Amino acid sequence: MVVENRFDLSSATMIKLFFSGLAAALPIATGYFPVAITFGIVTVNSGLLLLDAVIASALVFAGAAQFMAIGMYGTAATAGAATAVSVAAPLGPAAIVQIVVAGSLLNLRHLLMSSLVAHNLAVRSPAPGPATRSLVAFGLTDEVFSVAGLRITAGERLSPAYLLGLELGAYAAWVGGTAVGATLGDVLPPILRTAMGFALYALFAALLAGQIRAGRTGPLLLAAGTAAAVNVLLRSIVGAGPGVAFPLAMIAGALAGWFAAGRSPGKAAAGGRVR
Repeated sequence: MVVENRFDLSSATMIKLFFSGLAAALPIATGYFPVAITFGIVTVNSGLLLLDAVIASALVFAGAAQFMAIGMYGTAATAGAATAVSVAAPLGPAAIVQIVVAGSLLNLRHLLMSSLVAHNLAVRSPAPGPATRSLVAFGLTDEVFSVAGLRITAGERLSPAYLLGLELGAYAAWVGGTAVGATLGDVLPPILRTAMGFALYALFAALLAGQIRAGRTGPLLLAAGTAAAVNVLLRSIVGAGPGVAFPLAMIAGALAGWFAAGRSPGKAAAGGRVR
């Protein structure tokens, strides 16, 4: 009962934390918006509709997985065709399974991120209900986790209200950018569309750079290099499709990084401050 009263009395603080999270989402939104525009353009150019692109971003909200899925869709839909796809083409069961498996493997990291955030929410705030936890889990992306992780490692109180504001800002930029790209993509100059395609790589490069600064250079570089090498081997030499090459490359990279991290002398210090 005391906890409930304290939660009721701090409702104004919760609102303040929500808008604080919304403000903290501005750098994420700045990076998301051009990437989402690119996704909208790529989706429409693959033969899908504006509504398809917006629904994908609204329901999935996972940039890397969405780009991978639309790339695999385009490859499967145009297989055996002499010209590019002009309308959405149905996929066979095998192609759908490949996209689902590849996307699941790519998003497997969310198990670790969400478990850390869930632990922090349970310890440092009035216990949120299942609906709030589900909403927080849905909006958790790499960039959102990076910003939230700064508060966790600093020992600050991680409030669901702050997280929801942080996630809402990122989500609005992603879905809005997708709609803009799918609607106005053809109006943009080709050189600008090409340049925006590098925004996704820039976001992940920034995340990788942050991990390197944290002292995990060896395992990370080995994981990235192994995944890239296996992907090139399977795609260029073996001739495997992305539905086969991507999952195998991700598994190989993860195993290489895990092996390197397990043999690293500093592995005992990798746990960090959780609370």
